[in-house]
Amino acid sequence: MGIKFEPAPAAIERAVQDKLHRLAGQGHFRSAALAGVQPHEISLASAHALYNLGLQEIVNDVSLDSLPHTGWRFIVQRGGQTAAAVEGHADPTGAAHFDLVNQGPFVRSEEHTSELQSPCN
Repeated sequence: MGIKFEPAPAAIERAVQDKLHRLAGQGHFRSAALAGVQPHEISLASAHALYNLGLQEIVNDVSLDSLPHTGWRFIVQRGGQTAAAVEGHADPTGAAHFDLVNQGPFVRSEEHTSELQSPCN
């Protein structure tokens, strides 16, 4: 069974991008990757759906198609490099909301992750 990737709803992407730009304009980022960033320097990439997946669903090999969709995660890029991840969702009325920014150490670029996994390093 393959995973289907669908584009994030435009309203959610817009809500996340707008909030991210407001945070950047106000200087709210503490991580080195986003410190001092200006709104025009950051962009969203690689949207993917979030699902509520519990242990029972894993044990019972439940398909993602049957799980509740809970939101969207986007990779934040600064100068073409991965800097953070952000999440958003739509409430039951369909209104789009910004949820959070992950600026922590687990947000890595593909290049950095592959360097960490290399047996030569």
